[in-house]
Amino acid sequence: MLNLFKVLLVLFLIPAFGQDNEAVYSVYFDASTNPGTKKLNVVASQYFGTYGVIPKSESDLRGAAGHHLVLDETGIYFLKNRLLSISREEVRENSQYSINNGYLHGVIDNDSVLVALEDDSYYFLIPKKIFIYEIADENTKIYQGLIPNELLLLSQENNSHYSAIYITIKGGEVILKELDFDQKKLDFRTLKGQKTSLENVTTYILNPTKTEWKNLMNYFVEYDRYKIINAED
Repeated sequence: MLNLFKVLLVLFLIPAFGQDNEAVYSVYFDASTNPGTKKLNVVASQYFGTYGVIPKSESDLRGAAGHHLVLDETGIYFLKNRLLSISREEVRENSQYSINNGYLHGVIDNDSVLVALEDDSYYFLIPKKIFIYEIADENTKIYQGLIPNELLLLSQENNSHYSAIYITIKGGEVILKELDFDQKKLDFRTLKGQKTSLENVTTYILNPTKTEWKNLMNYFVEYDRYKIINAED
């Protein structure tokens, strides 16, 4: 059981990278970019719910580790488990904590968590929210995609530029997509933007025209898929 508790899988929003015969390059979007579709404040409530990750292979243990994607009135976020531990001595000597039938009481208000004992420590998982779009955060933006059940998500990175995720929601599934650098039909460097260098990597800060955006939205490729496990009424 403890091996399951020790699965730590963290998804980071990272810049997109491409490569040709000359060099590696990265792509971001300018803060002023406007895809020309409707800007949204919240995801349609018909899509609210908790979605479980669909494993890519037998070795993909994210589902077993409790990796979920949630869409609700606060935004879109990953719900992941953090592995924590507490010593048997701390539980024994601190009246705040107690163990009952394999559950630890006292780490979460009015609730308990399943624990696994190894050596002199109890290990347990605590859910953590990681937003990719938060209504209260002005550094994330969400737009209508090419069709009503598709979304374009822009998130500001530490360098003040934006990364992009394209989201398709259909058949009780949420599909996350990133820029497809393997395709050969569209060279992202030809889009309206500026060439620069960030951390010694050639970087293109794109600000596509609305026509270019309409075409660009066709060049995102799936990297993760989630299936509804708990719909909100």
